[in-house]
Amino acid sequence: MLTTKSELDDKVTGLDSGADDHLTKPFMMKELLARLRALGRRNIDPPDGTLSFGDIALDTGILSLACTANGQSVRLGEKEYHILEYLIANQGQILTCEQLALKIWGYENEAEYNNVEVYM
Repeated sequence: MLTTKSELDDKVTGLDSGADDHLTKPFMMKELLARLRALGRRNIDPPDGTLSFGDIALDTGILSLACTANGQSVRLGEKEYHILEYLIANQGQILTCEQLALKIWGYENEAEYNNVEVYM
């Protein structure tokens, strides 16, 4: 959460409402980037090593996608895996191409503007 509200109650309300972090304006870009890197390092892998959505299961250990209905599975490429991992971890949310590109390819990359579309 990026806001001008710096009172303790404002921070608590924002965090309790679902924000992962609270940064008050004005801020230094160096601090913002450090906070974003810290968020990116968070471990979203579940304890059993699989993420599920509907009848698909993503194995975080061997980067494979399996259909639980028929037992078929396929090994994914690294980018494909990370895209699906991010989508499943954020199920129920609308994610933009920009969010996907930043999460998968990072801020400083030489990826083409349509990489997300190509992989999707």
